[in-house]
Amino acid sequence: METHSDHIFNGFRVGIATKSMREELLNIQFVYLNEQHLAEAIKVKIGKMGKIENQRKDLFDQFDLDLNKMIGL
Repeated sequence: METHSDHIFNGFRVGIATKSMREELLNIQFVYLNEQHLAEAIKVKIGKMGKIENQRKDLFDQFDLDLNKMIGL
């Protein structure tokens, strides 16, 4: 499944955090353009509390960026 939905993505994070899902059974890939403008994919690693362990720019980070602007960071 391909998605741009933060609701679906965060649902997986909640599933890991609440132990209703096992991270090793998920295979979430983030596809981006590398410095040579070629498509590259990395496996997203989600930690025990739903934290993205290998966060990259543009990996569902817009909410955090917007929130930081709203609170003046």
